[in-house]
Amino acid sequence: MERIAAIGVYALKNPGSVLIGDVLKSELERRLDNCVVDLYAFGDKPLWVFADPWDFKVTRKKGYEIQPFLSEESKRFVEKLIDEYHVIILGGDTIWSPHHPWPDLLWLDDKKLVDSPLTILSHATCIREPFHFLYDDRGIDYWRQRFERLCNRLQYISVRDVRSKQNLEDLGITKPIHVVPEPVLLYEKTENAYVGELLKSLGTDVSKPLVGVSLSSEIQKVRSNFLEELVKGIRHLRDARGCDILVFPYSPVHHQMEGIAVLLECLGDGVFVLDRFLDPWDTYDLIGNLALLIIFPGFHGLIGAIAQNVPVLSIDIYTSQPSKNLQHPRYIMGPCTKILQLIQTLNLEESYLNPYVHFEPNVVLNRLDFLLSSPRDISPRLKRVRKEIGEHFDRLADMIREADRVHRKQRVRGDGKQLWPLPGTQPVPGAPNPADPRRRLLRSIPLPAAARLPVPERPARGRKLQGPHRG
Repeated sequence: MERIAAIGVYALKNPGSVLIGDVLKSELERRLDNCVVDLYAFGDKPLWVFADPWDFKVTRKKGYEIQPFLSEESKRFVEKLIDEYHVIILGGDTIWSPHHPWPDLLWLDDKKLVDSPLTILSHATCIREPFHFLYDDRGIDYWRQRFERLCNRLQYISVRDVRSKQNLEDLGITKPIHVVPEPVLLYEKTENAYVGELLKSLGTDVSKPLVGVSLSSEIQKVRSNFLEELVKGIRHLRDARGCDILVFPYSPVHHQMEGIAVLLECLGDGVFVLDRFLDPWDTYDLIGNLALLIIFPGFHGLIGAIAQNVPVLSIDIYTSQPSKNLQHPRYIMGPCTKILQLIQTLNLEESYLNPYVHFEPNVVLNRLDFLLSSPRDISPRLKRVRKEIGEHFDRLADMIREADRVHRKQRVRGDGKQLWPLPGTQPVPGAPNPADPRRRLLRSIPLPAAARLPVPERPARGRKLQGPHRG
């Protein structure tokens, strides 16, 4: 049985992060016979899905299990990877970002791992801002060298947005870099009886269009009067267009419970409220039941709507202004490139709204009215994007097969017998394993004279042994 280690932020309290691991696992296990993908989540405990009972069931649903580890356990984890696997996959989602609360994966430049015969592949990862914007001159070279070592160790590099590719090229990475659309776009709409009963229990009318609104409390900090414009547009959908409005929290990461309180204060009565988080699969199936989704922030919330052909308005508040959180004056934050790239790829410009770019009168109301009145079938374009994602998984599967063939060849001696077991397989009886640390330990301990067994003298050529040593 082929075992593959996939390492990422799969345990983060964010539906998209969990579904990235789910898609990776299901796509590879579908393409490779007798293959099992083990998901390892790195990060800090407060951000993990294991932190509360709501999310704990995520690890049990649909056969999806996550094995967590802390960054301080990295050295021991490296030894585990070398002993048990010969293929490692990094990502998707972010594997390095200096201003995110979870740690990076730069410990993978560990000398033991670099010198090992492991095949390391990158899966639709996200590499955040260039190093020279984030560190003073004393730290640039150190981080650049570490990251270059990690990238040069990769046999295959794939990123999910053009900006990540540019960041790697700015670092001097010369290997081919594949830009792959977000793999969670493979998610397909399913009939979910639980979600249907949940909407019925809230009192929604199935004969009316259902508009879902999920906003962070950060929406209050956007330019003046934008929240008023947004509330005006939502009221228009409710009062003039006869829609039911459902306010719900998409992700625990983005303070969306607080966002519900802000919306209720502005909208008043006449809206339906879901006051708890759902697991990632139910969250996506809830989005699939909507006539329109309004979301901020939530890249994977946008993904969930697009994948199920649901009209969506994605609000992006990033602007080209100097960041106050980072000291370096050259650091400039621009619009969210991964959202823009997705919007442009699928030709869905009407689904993107940036309050610092779009200043037209009644822009929010007009955009919501248009999205609800003129839903577009994006199935042909989505089919093309999914084909690109499928080709990416085909490349991963081919490289894993080649890695398996090479490792099997390395472990087979001249007469065709296996020298020692492959990682994750049962030992072959009688086959020595030179990598076994117990064998090295036994060789290093001298035995006392009384414990040494007598060794018969080698007989002269042509002479037979007598007694019990007869051949």
